[in-house]
Amino acid sequence: MKNLKLLSALLLLFVVFVATKCKETPVKDKNTFNLNCQLKAGGKSLSFDSTYTLPNGQRYKATLLRYYLSNLRLVNTVGVEVKLYDVLLIEHTPGSSGFDVNTVGTNFTKGDLKDGRYAKIKFGVGVDKTTNATDANSYKNDHALSTYRGTFWTGMGGYRFIMCEGECTDSVGATTLNSAYLYHTGFDSFYTEVELPLAFSLASQTHKTATLTLDLNAVLNTMNFATENVIHNGDAVARKFTNAFVKSIKIE
Repeated sequence: MKNLKLLSALLLLFVVFVATKCKETPVKDKNTFNLNCQLKAGGKSLSFDSTYTLPNGQRYKATLLRYYLSNLRLVNTVGVEVKLYDVLLIEHTPGSSGFDVNTVGTNFTKGDLKDGRYAKIKFGVGVDKTTNATDANSYKNDHALSTYRGTFWTGMGGYRFIMCEGECTDSVGATTLNSAYLYHTGFDSFYTEVELPLAFSLASQTHKTATLTLDLNAVLNTMNFATENVIHNGDAVARKFTNAFVKSIKIE
């Protein structure tokens, strides 16, 4: 009799266990999206050890490229926007690993995205007006907006949106890099919204990598190193540089 009661109890526990497992919802929506930012020169990966000749005859060697992307979001096929990041600091420097868990670097991964069909990606180049008015000292050192990052424009009341620096020739046809370019842009009016097509689907634990490229040759070819090698304000040259910079951003 005792054995029968024990067997009945075990059977009941087994039935309850099976019923509970059957009611569990299958794991879904554990999708990830990776944004890989690459720096190009004439369609090939840029090397900080190389000197490049532009189509306009000028030559340069890059030493730094740092810029902000803000309010990044995906847009699905019915127009609903899905937030990715508030702000990223893209940083291309010699010897950089590209990976940083604190939204600084060149390679970023976002998890827990919903299943769906996506059609576009949207973001701003620079930081928006509200963010640009914040106190950089209020952020921890590992934050993309902290003073530690070297992007806050002391005395200008905001952030440098783009920092593009390197060595260059001082005239067309010259071979010696005897000058330098230094392009720092900022100010609220230079914040530029970008919308690019990016069609893909996410369905139950899938991974999508999107590659964002910026071709520095395309940007610098619009500049005259002899007369337009320094930007530290919001003049027409800064606007020309910003427009060329935004136009050169592609994603796939």
